[in-house]
Amino acid sequence: MTGVPPFAKAIKKLYGGRVVVTLSIDSAVILWRDKAGRATSVRPEITYAVTNNTDSALTFHFADTRHVCLCVKHAETEETTWLSPMKSQIGTCVSIQAGESLTRTAVLPEEGARCPGRYHLVGTLCGYEDYQLEIEFEVRLT
Repeated sequence: MTGVPPFAKAIKKLYGGRVVVTLSIDSAVILWRDKAGRATSVRPEITYAVTNNTDSALTFHFADTRHVCLCVKHAETEETTWLSPMKSQIGTCVSIQAGESLTRTAVLPEEGARCPGRYHLVGTLCGYEDYQLEIEFEVRLT
């Protein structure tokens, strides 16, 4: 597919650029089916990361064990089509040490963006709006 970016990515810098938040999906255009209608076995991977370049730890307190919240919304209708079920085993308090990152990955299932069209992927640290990013991707028939 000529002219189609291989991935979509957003970057936000906080606290004078010392905290870097990134959200990406490894395919800006998703084809769930080939021209014959067979599944392509594509598995779009989403990555959300917070990198701490400060001199001290960043500590976050969450309502539950969901630390990174991901959702997909249809661009035209704003209907939420997928919410990430990502939960962690490390509790409700998380510290990102100086020089380290918190990174979470998830695979977008076909049912998360089944119909052709444009979608918005929103990622954030749950409950921390300053850490929210949004990118756009597209689902095509062929």
